[in-house]
Order: sequence, then C-alpha cells, then structure tokens
Amino acid sequence: MLRQYYPRHFAGRESARHTSAGLRYKGGVTFPPKPFPPAPSSPTPAPPAQLSAEQLQQIQVAKSAIKKIRRAVTVAGTDGWSLAIFAVLSLLFAYDSFTGILLALGLGTTAFFELRGAAQLRRLELPAIRTLAINQIALGGLICLYGLGCIYSEMTGPGVYQSLVAADPDATSSLGQFEGTAHQIALLFYVMVIVFGIAGPGAMALYYRSREKYLQAYLSQTPQWILAMQQAGLTL
Repeated sequence: MLRQYYPRHFAGRESARHTSAGLRYKGGVTFPPKPFPPAPSSPTPAPPAQLSAEQLQQIQVAKSAIKKIRRAVTVAGTDGWSLAIFAVLSLLFAYDSFTGILLALGLGTTAFFELRGAAQLRRLELPAIRTLAINQIALGGLICLYGLGCIYSEMTGPGVYQSLVAADPDATSSLGQFEGTAHQIALLFYVMVIVFGIAGPGAMALYYRSREKYLQAYLSQTPQWILAMQQAGLTL
C-alpha cells in the first residue's frame, strides 16, 4: 500500500537494489552491466626448433672426425697441468738454489703456454698447433740446458759425492770407495736427462704437428653452424 503513495521512494530503492546486484534500472528497463575487457593473453611460445635428419647426420660425422683433435686437447691439458705440478715441486724443494728457481720458472712458463694452447685447440683455432709444437721445443731446450748445467757442475764443482759428504761427514768412511762410482752414475743420469729432453718433447712436437692436417680437414669439411657452436664452447 505504501508503494501507491510513495512511488518515487520505492522506485529509488528498486534502482539501488538493482545497481548493487550489478544491474542498472532506468525507466523500468533493466540493462546488463558492461563486461570487463578481456585480459591480454600471453603470447604462445614458439616450439623449439628441431634438427632435421640431415643435420643429425652432420653431427654424427663431426663427432667421428673430431676424435683425434679431442685427444690432442686432452694430451695438451694433461701435459700442461703436469708441468705446473713439477714447477711447484721444483720451487718448493729447490728454493735455495738459483738453478732450481730458474727450472721452476721455466716449467711454469711452459705449463702456461701448454694450457693456453689446449684451450685454443678446444676452440678449433689453427694457430694452437704451432703454439703447442713450439712450446714442446722450448721445454726440450729447458731440460737439455738443465742437464748440461748439472754435468758442468758435476765436472767442475763438488759433485754429488762431495755434497753427500758435506751433509753427513760420518758417511766418508762408508762411501769413500764409491766416490768414483757416484760420479759416473751422476754423469750418466744427467746424460739420460738430456736424451729425454730431446726425445720426449721432440716426439710431442711432432705429434702436435701431425694434428694440423686433421684440424684443417675438419674446418674445411664441417658445416659452419657446427663450427660456430663448438667455437662458442658447446660440445657435440
């Protein structure tokens, strides 16, 4: 009954009720609310690129062709770390000897260039072959100089026997008869050091030079996309 006497009042309440429910009331007509704009959809990620059968075949061929180069990288890395260890040991046990310090510095230098050459060869850089070969020749020269210096010291200086006697005077009575033998053994040992300095590093230098043809063939026959991937640090 009150609706008949106060139509405007009830019309306002009806409009407010519809508005709170999410609708608008105007002139007795109900309108739906404006829809919210749709949320922007995230772009669909592109599917990962798949290698074709031809590219997979190229990778298999490259894996087979690079085996000898990888072996050379392993040899150079092992040799470099071995030289570094010998350099540290030489410095620890011969720190009071000028010859020992020079030997340690020489071994450390060759270890540095050996490891750097191994890293360059891993990146398929052709100059690495020359670096490794020259470094082995330098190592051989260092060993030969060390052996020659020891022979000179044995021939003109106190020698091994005199050094032992100076360290332990009581050993003169027991080692006196072995003085000539100790001198000959020392000389023979230093000659063997020189022979090793020529044969060992010389063989390693020839080994590295023989890897050059394999690296050249690999660089010329392998697709550029595989070379770029390897030079960036990725392995097959």
